[in-house]
Amino acid sequence: SNACGQLGQSYQDYHCSEEEKHMECPVDPNMSITAVTHAKWYGAPAPLYCGPKTDEQPHSGFWDYGYECNKGWANPPETCDVYEGQKAGKFDQSRPYASTAGRTDVEGCCWWGRGVIQTSGVCNFGKLNYYLGARAAEEGRDSRYPSVDFCKDPEIICSSSEYKELKWVAGMFYWMESVQPYNEGGWKYTDELAKFVEGGMQGTSFIDAVSGIVNRGCHNPPCGTGAVDGGHERSQNFKKVLDTMFAGSIPEVSGLTTSSNFQSPLNPSSPANLAPSSPSPPSHTTGDKWYPDYNPIWAEGLCSNSYPAPSGRPHYDSQSECCAKAYGGQASGVCVGLIEEIPSSSSTGPGFIAAASITPQPTREPVSPSSEAGLILNSDKFIAMDETLQAVKDDIDTKLFLYETPSFQWVPSTVYKYADFRESLYVMATEGVAGKKFYIGEDVTNGHVYGLVNIAAFLAQSMKETIKYDACDENSWDLVGGKYPLSNACGQL
Repeated sequence: SNACGQLGQSYQDYHCSEEEKHMECPVDPNMSITAVTHAKWYGAPAPLYCGPKTDEQPHSGFWDYGYECNKGWANPPETCDVYEGQKAGKFDQSRPYASTAGRTDVEGCCWWGRGVIQTSGVCNFGKLNYYLGARAAEEGRDSRYPSVDFCKDPEIICSSSEYKELKWVAGMFYWMESVQPYNEGGWKYTDELAKFVEGGMQGTSFIDAVSGIVNRGCHNPPCGTGAVDGGHERSQNFKKVLDTMFAGSIPEVSGLTTSSNFQSPLNPSSPANLAPSSPSPPSHTTGDKWYPDYNPIWAEGLCSNSYPAPSGRPHYDSQSECCAKAYGGQASGVCVGLIEEIPSSSSTGPGFIAAASITPQPTREPVSPSSEAGLILNSDKFIAMDETLQAVKDDIDTKLFLYETPSFQWVPSTVYKYADFRESLYVMATEGVAGKKFYIGEDVTNGHVYGLVNIAAFLAQSMKETIKYDACDENSWDLVGGKYPLSNACGQL
């Protein structure tokens, strides 16, 4: 019954406010779902599941993690066949076994945490459906996923092979709902993010407070249920992400509010020294490294080796490598078309990619340049942010999105991939949910840097919450009397 909720929680009772109650999912007592991911240690509990009570099975029992299930010598032989890779453990349904909340069944308990920051409850899944899913389409509103019914199949967040970005979308939805608007006790996320960026990205006070919000619901724990779980690990994750994004060289930035979508009043004391705009007129000095010019008009973007180079931009060994990684898929061909006109002294050295070998990236569904989404996608800040991420996408997959195996090795996640993350960023930064969007720095000069720090904070939490476990579904971990109640699916803390 841990499926119903762990440490006393009940996910099916996570209702919306009166103003939003019409959005939440109804609880169907006949719904049957089994999670697609689970813990992988020796004897780890089976995937969470939910289903109706029946005459044959009127209650839920527990998972016996110490049971030796590989008994080829027994008569009849026994094998570990509940899930792939199982080494020990078994279901024990011989008697009712209560979770911390007292549940001894899993009826209606299909709302456990899913996605990169474990979105749970009938309210959250209902909002996703109301704004992005089937309900929006049915009621005549624009829908990003018209065929996806988050209420009838909440597991689609983890199981969809068509929309692999959903596991990220769910996490970003939480971030937009609970972290970005946080403003309690004199600590406002938007202001503190700006202070951190403009203060040279020093110290851990910002990320420690964010970790408190995510893990305990407040910026200054202990609060609620206690101290932050894995606080040091979260802050180290944050540093790793920032070092990866900025290649170990943190840009110096002073903000200047330009619009008020994010509502972050800033008082810059000096002009910004990093702007995502076209570079200054080229001097006669050239170097052996190339960087994208961050032209606000994507079709006219190119790579330059004029020095001194603006700070905060990725550098490449050749012009063709720069074009391939910073302007891959550029339909105009401006960047690639200039390769022969401005040869690089290193264009035959390590890292060189011939112009003919550049493979365009898959083309996204076109959006009108004059639409809200089009204006965001074509803004200099979004382009600069996207280019920075694209330049380090391999490092993100191989150095950040890692999980720890039962043998204590760190290997790339099989569940979380950069390509899916990027797709979710496009969706949530341009379309969003309920008028809220994932913040990309649209309101400040040098906004892409602020947006990248927001992403880094989000990824730092994700790496701790789920990526390190290679899990999309919530694991059963609330141990009651030395056993794991199956009703943990109904709610855990």
